[in-house]
Amino acid sequence: MSEVFLALDAAERPGFVRGLHTLADFLEAHPHLPVPRGPALSLYTQPGSDVLVRCAVEHVAACLGVPPVHEAGIYRAARWFGPLTFEAVAISTRVRDEQAARASYEHAIRL
Repeated sequence: MSEVFLALDAAERPGFVRGLHTLADFLEAHPHLPVPRGPALSLYTQPGSDVLVRCAVEHVAACLGVPPVHEAGIYRAARWFGPLTFEAVAISTRVRDEQAARASYEHAIRL
């Protein structure tokens, strides 16, 4: 399932988790340092069939214990840990195609 997401591989995962712990320890040791309001760890799917990416988000939603939400061509499952969010996101083929079409005209627009 992880190959559907733009994610670290299994060998890199322990370093990521250690980095989160190290960051938390650092922030706790430096209370004067400002922190972002409502940061998110976002896990995006690779471009693929809508059925495949929706299934991947549904799998993450089940692991997080939350229902997935579909809105305007974006399929998302999110869980909050205090002010932090961990989310899985899939962008439908239709929305990707619309974004690509808009981007194809960027070179023609002069401000």
